[in-house]
Amino acid sequence: MTRWRRRRGQSLVEMALVTPIIVFFLFGITDIGRAYYQYTVLTEAVREGARYAAVQWSNNGAGSNSKLDPAPFASVQGQIQYVAKTAGLTIVNNGTNITVIYLDGTDANLTQCAHWDFATGAIVQDNGYALTHPRTGDLVKVHAEYVFRPIVPILSQITGAAFTLKSDAEVRVE
Repeated sequence: MTRWRRRRGQSLVEMALVTPIIVFFLFGITDIGRAYYQYTVLTEAVREGARYAAVQWSNNGAGSNSKLDPAPFASVQGQIQYVAKTAGLTIVNNGTNITVIYLDGTDANLTQCAHWDFATGAIVQDNGYALTHPRTGDLVKVHAEYVFRPIVPILSQITGAAFTLKSDAEVRVE
């Protein structure tokens, strides 16, 4: 009988030692799942923004140039922010977190012909590109970034307080 009592105490000690590790793995898997979900949403938002940039050319496509205000819905940045917001992500509207570049499709080197300038809030022509908008066949490159913050304290100490998720999309202008 005393032999069984000693084993019950041993099981309790083993469970006390193993439980924190199991909980850490469960929350770590949850955080990895959150990061993957947010990356998937970011990728879809960038694709939507690139598609909008290719189809709906506008020189005021930058919308608001305030990083605190959301961009208007009828802009590339607005499309990206709208898709991201429907899934709970807030992408800051600035020249670092959202970039839009147009490349000349007739040039074998894909020379940059226009870009979104955050300071002026407009599409700016580059490299002597004389047209008022990109031609059919030009390439639009859209880039967006989102800062992911893990919820598990130990995981955030391992990976850092936060890390940046990045996504790019390229679409031909129609």
